[in-house]
Amino acid sequence: ETFEEQVVRPQYRPSTADRVQYRFAMLAPNTNLFYGVESAILKDGLEPMAMSRLATLVGAPVIGIPREFPNDPEGAARVLGERKSLLDFLGIRYLISGYPLPEALFPKVFSGTVSTKQIPLAIYENREARPLISFVDRLEFVAGSEEDVFRRFRESNFSRIFATCEPPCARGERMFGQGRAEVLERKNTRVIVGVAAVQPTFLIFSQNHLPGWRVFIDGKEVVRYTVNTVFIGVGVPAGEHEVMFTYANSCRGAGFVRCMKSLLL
Repeated sequence: ETFEEQVVRPQYRPSTADRVQYRFAMLAPNTNLFYGVESAILKDGLEPMAMSRLATLVGAPVIGIPREFPNDPEGAARVLGERKSLLDFLGIRYLISGYPLPEALFPKVFSGTVSTKQIPLAIYENREARPLISFVDRLEFVAGSEEDVFRRFRESNFSRIFATCEPPCARGERMFGQGRAEVLERKNTRVIVGVAAVQPTFLIFSQNHLPGWRVFIDGKEVVRYTVNTVFIGVGVPAGEHEVMFTYANSCRGAGFVRCMKSLLL
């Protein structure tokens, strides 16, 4: 059972039509695909374990990962408030809820009802959600396993930024300037960003850092970082530059086994 069904079931026993209508209104796992809407609540067997682990902390049901999220509405609302920094980092801009959320953190932008039983439904906005392309002014370059980085990220209450890469690469905490970024092209396997800044910057591309991603600045391939175990990061020099993120399927031929290990481990 999904959390939505557990909440509704004590109120009434829905018909099949009501159940389907409610699930679609709540964007239950994978129903978002019907509308072409991006959602953090997915059932995808090939989703990287690192992302699945973070998603469970904001309520996503993932098979094989303990769900550290309350089943009662009051507890769920409290935990979402406590983990707002994680929602921000993951770029979750809107929350659809059948129970009240703290509006001081998530202003309500829509309210209505769904199904023949007129079940209350609301959409709340997370205005601090990180966009697809963003800058970070402070981060720490670290060496260590994914487990170690996840632990440190969680201990910071999901408020700090940690970056790792294949050695040799920088270590220690650094400050960066802000800049201006414009997405010039966005396709499934290629995103091109125009960047302008007066100081060196660090750019975060909120996309799962899967095997096959490469980063180029003005046509030259550069070192890419894994940010907080999931996203792609890159240092960008001062000035005006074109940053291109490209993806080529590495799960072919001899690279298949290595690729599958990186997805599942």
